[in-house]
Order: sequence, then structure tokens, then C-alpha cells
Amino acid sequence: MSAVALALAALMVVAAPALAKKTYPPVHPDISCPGDPIVWVNTASRVYHYQGERWFGRTEHGQFECEKAARKEGDRPTKNGQ
Repeated sequence: MSAVALALAALMVVAAPALAKKTYPPVHPDISCPGDPIVWVNTASRVYHYQGERWFGRTEHGQFECEKAARKEGDRPTKNGQ
């Protein structure tokens, strides 16, 4: 195996964990929305995040809401799934 091939193989081993999809610890909202997903609305940006996404329950300014209520208020879902 050439030195270049060895270097590439070593790089792949080091970079592989960074390529894996990150998981985030669960956040447990204290509201119930039967038949409607609970979302975290970032009240500063008016963007909402679904459970399992990076910023669900984690932005500095925000609140849990039912998705229908968030849409009715003019909030929108994330465009990049974070």
C-alpha cells in the first residue's frame, strides 16, 4: 500500500465519527397536542423545530407549542432540519 493510500485510510478512520448523524438528548415538553406535533418555537426568529432536531427546546428564547398554533401565529418550520 502506498503512503498516499495509507494516509487516506487513516484520515477516513479519524473523520468517520464526524460524518455520523448526531443525536440529541430528548427534551420533554409539558404540553399535550393530541393529533398535532409539539414544536419548539424560537420566539426571536419565529422558526420552529420538531422533536429530534438540534434546536428543539434549546434556543435562548422560545416556547413549546402545538404546530397548528405556531403556523396560525405565522411561525414557520426550519428549512434545514436543525
